[in-house]
Amino acid sequence: MASSSYCTRRAIPSDAQWILETTARVQAALTASGSLQELAKPSLDEVHTSILNEDVFIFQDVMNNTSLGAVTASLFCPEAGHGSLDWGVGSSEKTWYLHSMMLEPAYQGQGMGVLFLKEALSLLRAKEGAGMVVLDCWAGNGKLKSFYERVGFVLHGEFPEEDYWIAVFVLKLDSETGHNG
Repeated sequence: MASSSYCTRRAIPSDAQWILETTARVQAALTASGSLQELAKPSLDEVHTSILNEDVFIFQDVMNNTSLGAVTASLFCPEAGHGSLDWGVGSSEKTWYLHSMMLEPAYQGQGMGVLFLKEALSLLRAKEGAGMVVLDCWAGNGKLKSFYERVGFVLHGEFPEEDYWIAVFVLKLDSETGHNG
């Protein structure tokens, strides 16, 4: 896979409908595979707001001008549903909560997700500087946990939810390299 064939960019308003449709496709694939992972189901207005806040990144096949994935990096703000104080991670203006990561099902398992997420984190670091990125996933999803570790995230801990556990990962962005600090 030549990375020059793919790029990661900030989302624009015309991406909003595609994001909603892709959320439904990815959720259907997760459910069909037996996964208990559930994607958030944002409204069109919520997606537009995230795009206008420059929180959403799109992974694109440059040759075919086709969007393949999306991810949102919002300021870590438990009051707004972006993270939890129970996790024991900072909630300064330099801490982001990574969520709603998705890649078209046909493109999963080919290394594109790692490329996409690394590029999105690089764009985030370029705009915002050094900081910490926090994300969570269902603790029972070993494949997803391994994926986040390949990107460079470190397991911070596992925490109980209503009737399941979540794994929380952190990544420190270095202002110079974009890697763990």
